[in-house]
Amino acid sequence: MSSKEQAQNENLVIYDYYNGLDNEAKNDFRDLVMKRLEISMPTFYNRLRRSEFKSIEREWIINDIINRQC
Repeated sequence: MSSKEQAQNENLVIYDYYNGLDNEAKNDFRDLVMKRLEISMPTFYNRLRRSEFKSIEREWIINDIINRQC
């Protein structure tokens, strides 16, 4: 798998995870990511929709998702 494909898969994980949450969990997750990355709400949704998280941001978010599921 190429690094581009891997990055797309990682972004899909974030998008799919977020869409699978109930509204309260979505708000909690969104607020945590916004606080941690120091980004605004429009920036969060833009990056989520366009899969434009930076690699270090993706890494942190995916690690958070994994830790939440353990």
